[in-house]
Amino acid sequence: MGKALRGISGKCGNGAPCPARALGQPRGCRGRIPVRQLHTQQSGLAPCDAADAKRRLEEHIFSRIHGTFSHPRIMRSKDGYRNLTRLAKGRGFPIVAPDRPERDVPLTKAEIRNERLALRDAIPAETRIEKSLAMADHAEALTFEPGTIISGFMPIRSEADVRPMMSAFKVRGARLCLPVVLDKETIAFRELLPTATLVDTGFGTRGPGPEAAELDPDILLVPLSAFDRQGNRIGYGAGHYDRAIDRLLRKGLKPRLIGIAFDVQNVEEIPAEPHDMPLDAILTESGLTRFR
Repeated sequence: MGKALRGISGKCGNGAPCPARALGQPRGCRGRIPVRQLHTQQSGLAPCDAADAKRRLEEHIFSRIHGTFSHPRIMRSKDGYRNLTRLAKGRGFPIVAPDRPERDVPLTKAEIRNERLALRDAIPAETRIEKSLAMADHAEALTFEPGTIISGFMPIRSEADVRPMMSAFKVRGARLCLPVVLDKETIAFRELLPTATLVDTGFGTRGPGPEAAELDPDILLVPLSAFDRQGNRIGYGAGHYDRAIDRLLRKGLKPRLIGIAFDVQNVEEIPAEPHDMPLDAILTESGLTRFR
């Protein structure tokens, strides 16, 4: 209650002068007016007037906070409003948040990516193994003809391990391949044979060497950072899969895109762009969900 307010002016709801004016402060002043002084100094206000004055002081400081919050730099921060409100409370003003969603500014793709990858990283290694095995069981619902070319991937960091799933696909007659990074913008898909020697292929992954045949997948198991229930996805930011999919489409092919993720990577909505290719299905530890 001993904190001070700046720039208070105007009148109270009953028409009486505002405490700032009653204390001799000019309109729009930059003086500091202790809240305690508003209630204790003889300003001719009844107790109810003092309460009304306090409410108006809170509205005043809130309007200033709201004005600051609307600044583009603050709007880009999901914590902008919360931080400003905390600052106001720290200065003695019990500001009540307006009736609006806490996140009325959508998160950027980068923010969603960081948030969901952090949740994925938090899954214990033993639990990830159990969830990966559950995915392999649910993958039996994925139908394909013998000879279908399926691209998997060698897991890195906290990704789901799709190797049990790929082994099951091999038993069902699939031809397997793995993505390899050729340069900063290009990945190719090399055939994975039981006799293949795996080499470092970029991004911390391993795959067949340059002697392996390059294939065009019919089905891609796509690692990702986040997905929504409309089939939109966010990758890791390099755009390798986007360009590889576009290259296949320009060849007249239409590969099925199966996202591979844990349930914690699901978000309500991803800001999709016109060039984004949506998933045909998502496979998590809870099952296979088809979008189209």
